[in-house]
Amino acid sequence: MGLTADAAVIAVIVVCCLVIGPLALELIFTIADGFGWSIRTSQLGLTLAKYFSKGSDYAEYFVVGSTILMVLIPIYMHVTEYLPFWMATEHKHYAELILFHLLPSLWINSNIFYNFHLTISLGPGTPSKSHSSSRMCKLCRGPKPPRTHHCGTCGHCVLRMDHHCPFTGCCIGERNNQHFFMFVTFGFVATIYATWLSLHPYQYCLAHETAHELDSSPCNDWTHAKPRLLYLSLAALCLMTTFWLFLVILRSRDMTIIEFLSFNSSKRRNQDLLQAHYRQKGILRNHQVLLGPCAFWWRWLLPIRSLHQGIPAYVTEPDL
Repeated sequence: MGLTADAAVIAVIVVCCLVIGPLALELIFTIADGFGWSIRTSQLGLTLAKYFSKGSDYAEYFVVGSTILMVLIPIYMHVTEYLPFWMATEHKHYAELILFHLLPSLWINSNIFYNFHLTISLGPGTPSKSHSSSRMCKLCRGPKPPRTHHCGTCGHCVLRMDHHCPFTGCCIGERNNQHFFMFVTFGFVATIYATWLSLHPYQYCLAHETAHELDSSPCNDWTHAKPRLLYLSLAALCLMTTFWLFLVILRSRDMTIIEFLSFNSSKRRNQDLLQAHYRQKGILRNHQVLLGPCAFWWRWLLPIRSLHQGIPAYVTEPDL
């Protein structure tokens, strides 16, 4: 059983490296370009880009499935491990069971799956012939409005492209940006909840460390698992907190990940930013452009499509 688990962990790490590889490689190329080193066009650079791209295409489907499993496994652990432990030590009434376990788990996980589904099903949005632009995509042969980029993985241009997300298997753009942000937000909330769940067994079993107490308490099966689950929850919390704060900062500045990483040329990037003139909007206005007016933000707490479709677009005031 241990060997199978170790093999699964190694497989997931390899696949994630293949997916994250192109991003790390592009960062290295960008830094090298800044120092005047032409690694990107060298034989080594072209070879690495070729193999990383091929591996990423095949690995992406597995990563999407792994994303779903990363949500399902904590639910399984909650039902089979945490819930019986809490009922044996603390929560002996149905009211506490509903308040601390059923409702939070249902609310968090339903929002995660709901926003994950809509991020994929809605798509990022592509330019149509009705979009007027002086730029034309050399690959799509269509209009290329400001902040539009061609995704080599998807094979088409994406309006206000943020990035191509391997964990959803699609691009994040103008159409699904809201749901992707809420998907990450509820993933961040889920790690907080998982850490809180893991903290109670760790503290309880730490106070019952004697052999006699362990044999006669629910800690008997948690002797080795309790620190690992807590550390795993804390590691997930640190990762999700970092990524969520990163997105919040970018959304506050109305900046995409592509613009932050400077994948495109400085001339084209400056052209996009000048045409978008987004830096004049302010932090609150940028978030309202993303999620709608503040008075309607409570609707994002519920996974109900009709509530979200009823959120009016935020109309920015003219700059003076």
